[in-house]
Amino acid sequence: STCWLCSLRIHDVQRWLSVPHDPRRTARYLAHVDSFPPHYAALMRANAAPLGARIDTLRAAAERFRFFLAWWALGDDLFHRGPLVGRSRGEGTQAFERAAALRPDFAPAWEHLAFVRITEGDEPGASEAMARWLETMRGEPRDPFSLDLKALLESAFAWRFRPPAA
Repeated sequence: STCWLCSLRIHDVQRWLSVPHDPRRTARYLAHVDSFPPHYAALMRANAAPLGARIDTLRAAAERFRFFLAWWALGDDLFHRGPLVGRSRGEGTQAFERAAALRPDFAPAWEHLAFVRITEGDEPGASEAMARWLETMRGEPRDPFSLDLKALLESAFAWRFRPPAA
């Protein structure tokens, strides 16, 4: 109950799982937001905002602080939920690229970049992002979640870029 960063992460997971947020949890971490470094405080404030405002706040924070996690969160919102507020899912490409450039060992940036490039029809870019994702994994994934992600990426890539017979 006193791990404010944990409350932020739980908030993220609830959004990913479409679970309604607990406003008390949000209020708890926002009450302590000023005890965090400015780049994390900006991310925490953005996280509590409605989607359209969150996207704008994340972009401002990412540009101001050059914080890889803000770039990744911006890309994540644009890719997964941007169309709900009139934003192109492809807008997430630049954000994921910036996150990956700032933190090349951050696997979720490469994984999401591969997915967005697949959906946007960028075969060479998707192939490169998939290879970079595997590099961050230090070879073939072994855990079930990463194996599932790899299967999804490979299936999406094949579906998008390979002939139907393949």
